Amino acid sequence: MADNYINAPLGKDTASKRDNINELKKSDELYTVGQISNMCNIPIKTLRYYDEIGLLPPEYIDEQNNYRYYSKKQILQLSIIKHFKTSGFSLEDIRALIKREDLAMLEKKLEDKLQQTVRKIQELEYQRKKIETDIQYLKMGKEFSEYWDNGIELRDKFGIEIKEIPKVRVLYTRYRCPSNPGSYIKRYSELGALLEKYKLHRAGPLMAIFYDHYTVFDYDNADVEVCVPVAGDLSQCPNIREYGGFLGVTMLHKGEYSKMTESYGAAMNWIDRNGYEFMVPATEKYIIDPTSTGLEENYVTEIILPVKKVK
Repeated sequence: MADNYINAPLGKDTASKRDNINELKKSDELYTVGQISNMCNIPIKTLRYYDEIGLLPPEYIDEQNNYRYYSKKQILQLSIIKHFKTSGFSLEDIRALIKREDLAMLEKKLEDKLQQTVRKIQELEYQRKKIETDIQYLKMGKEFSEYWDNGIELRDKFGIEIKEIPKVRVLYTRYRCPSNPGSYIKRYSELGALLEKYKLHRAGPLMAIFYDHYTVFDYDNADVEVCVPVAGDLSQCPNIREYGGFLGVTMLHKGEYSKMTESYGAAMNWIDRNGYEFMVPATEKYIIDPTSTGLEENYVTEIILPVKKVK
């Protein structure tokens, strides 16, 4: 009865029509915006927005006071809208789905949404692992800094050591460029652009790899690779390679990059004293860098020098 009356064209007997509307309201066939908001637990602002975009206009609008009224069938429609919203569908998708006329279309939409959801879960998992890795390296850098600042003997815990460097897949660029802060800022920006282009996820600290031997290193034209461990679909990106899988002497350096010569010297002396030979390239892994702190004296860098045993 309500549907037939509400959809009928306006007649001359407005008073009679209003009487019928009042009867419908008394019989719980029509509800105000506030009533629908409370019944369906949906903000009035949202109901008005659904009206504005034509997703769910009220069944009846009183011409005299502009009050809006919804019918019982629209309570079901709101439930359907909320059902699809909780599945992640856009309002534009819901506009088509709410008609419920094409089961094949609904199945296709649900399958597509499932794939999107799986991808989102993967993205969040990559994000979780990245944050965990960032926390791990931040704690490592902080602990080293505390030992360093307190003058505690570092050799056993943070000193020079020799170890197998694990293999990781990295995103990289390698070419000759000046070895100065401006060049590295540009290089790491290029790396970031590649991460975005191929939708990859950073999975560890940034690194710089120096392929020139320190005895012939040219600061104006250095053979430098910048790279970062990555996760995701690596098959489409040409700038992926494997890093690691070699024996390396490592040590941590605290402070400005310009003062790393002493740390390199200490590592080289350890290599000579212990019967090893340095093999290029050298790696700097930036444990605490400008993304973590604005104070250069708080930077922590791991120096990694490939070696082989001298016969």
